Parts: sequence; structure tokens; C-alpha cells
Amino acid sequence: MALAKGLGLKLKFIDLFADSISRIFAGSGEFAENKTIATADMGYNSISVTLIQNGNLFLERQIDTGDFGTYTADCSAKYLADQLIDNMMKVINFYISNSYNRKIDSIYLYGEGAGIKGMADYIKRNTRSDVKLLGPELLHGIRGIDEGLKEKLYLYINCISLLLRRN
Repeated sequence: MALAKGLGLKLKFIDLFADSISRIFAGSGEFAENKTIATADMGYNSISVTLIQNGNLFLERQIDTGDFGTYTADCSAKYLADQLIDNMMKVINFYISNSYNRKIDSIYLYGEGAGIKGMADYIKRNTRSDVKLLGPELLHGIRGIDEGLKEKLYLYINCISLLLRRN
């Protein structure tokens, strides 16, 4: 905020989700020198891709994908996965294309679309990166999470990460 004020700019909003997602990984051992992690929030009508390079927030991009509720029952999960992957790959390819030795080491999925059966495996085959659902193994030092909630933690990670932001 001080930077914006110093430049004479008026902020309309600050992106808390990208910063709070990076807090999920703090202390998890996932950050390493020369390592890049991507997170993909596969929501109902958008996908948000966050790139964390060497432990620092590098890029966050939200792409509208349309309303999945308008797709018919004939629409396959593969088609939906292809749409999500295509949008996610636009961000990843932008990152990779800026340097010949850049790569994404791990991709963590969360949000409603991440729960589609076979989604992580399908993205892994198409990106050649390690792909996982964002789960409780990253929440070091957080106690008291209900066991039933842990199975579906990828659905609530934005709420949890915003609570971590308060620390």
C-alpha cells in the first residue's frame, strides 16, 4: 500500500488469495531454491493459477471459464478437464516461455473442479508435472481440523488460507 501511495495511485483492491495461498506452503518444506510451484483453484466459473517461485509469489492470474452449470449432462468430464487445462496452460506457458530453463515442479489443485474423478492424473499426463490435490499434509502446525473435513480440504483451502493470513 505504501508503494501505491508513494506513486500517487489509488488501490481498488488487494489480491489476498494469492498471498494467503503462499502462506499454506510456508514451513511445509515445499519451497526450495530453484523450485516453482503452481496452484490452481478450479472454481465453478473461473480458474485461478498462482505461481510461487523460490518461495515468493511470482504471478497470479484468474481466467473466466464460463458457468459449468450451463453444460448439459452429455458434456463429459474430459471436456471440462480439457477446458480447465487449456486455461491453466496459458498461464504456465507464459511463465515457461520467458526462459528456456524454467519449469513447474509441482501443481497443487483445489476448488470444486479439482474433485472431478481423474482430474489430477489427467493434468499430470498433459503437463508432465507432479500434480496433487492440495491437502492437509501442507497444514503444518495447525491443530483441530475435523477428520471428516480433511478428506475434502481442497474445497475449503481459500477460507483456511485467509484465516492463516490473520497471523
